[in-house]
Parts: sequence; structure tokens; C-alpha cells
Amino acid sequence: MTDSDSTALCIMSQRPRANPICEFFRGWRRKVGCMTLVMACVAMGGWLRSLACLDEFWVEGLGQYHELILTDGSVHWIVRDGMWKLDCSWTTYASHDRQARTKILEYLIRSEQYGLNPDHHTSIWHFTILPVAIPLTLLSAYLILWEPRKRV
Repeated sequence: MTDSDSTALCIMSQRPRANPICEFFRGWRRKVGCMTLVMACVAMGGWLRSLACLDEFWVEGLGQYHELILTDGSVHWIVRDGMWKLDCSWTTYASHDRQARTKILEYLIRSEQYGLNPDHHTSIWHFTILPVAIPLTLLSAYLILWEPRKRV
């Protein structure tokens, strides 16, 4: 046997290596952990954006009106019944535009106190973004970093 034959035999006898990415994502935990990490990044990005500016997004149609207002690290979600036209809009106000910010916040307070229209049912929810983003980050770290149990 020559030197080249022994080298070829050595190369052929080696097992193909498994792809390290495929090995890392084997099972459901790390896949769900990566999806949770993406959700946490989106939540943190929304939180940082809400500190810098005020975003107002609304969708109208199919008998309901949904409005999301992101400002000062919080999300305000207003739902009203009885709207039948199809429409949507997104408006962004700069953080230094205090008149627009004051107008939106006064609108939220009026909406809570009196309702926007007594003939229509109005629901308003408020929640802060940071208490959602932190547990998502911790959950993703747990799912990605902890080794799965070895099967016997």
C-alpha cells in the first residue's frame, strides 16, 4: 500500500461531521427560545422607540375600531364597537412636539372618563412594555442556553 492509498483510506473512513447549527437546534427548546428572543427584541425596540417619539396606529373595519398609542414606555389600546368603514392610519410625532403629545394624552384621559361615544362600547387597556420584554428575554436565555437532558 502506498502513501496516497493510505491517505485516501483515512479520509474515506472518517465519518461525516454533523452540521453544528443542526445539532444546536435539535429539539423544540432552542427553536422556541430563538422565537422568544425575537419577540423580546421587538418589545425592547418598541419600548426604546416609545421613549423617543409618540406613535399612533389605528385600524377601522368589520364593526370595530382599534387604536394603538405608544408613548413614554407604554402601550394604550382602545377598542370601540360600531365602526363600519374600512380605513387605517399611522402617525408619528417627534418627542419634542409637546402639543401633539399633550393632545393625544388628553384624548386618552377623555376616552377613559366619558367614553368616546355613549352609543358605542369602548374598551381601553394600558400596559408598560418593559415588564413584558424582560421576562421574554429571561425565558429565551433559559431555553437557548440550558442543555437538554441526555436520554438514557
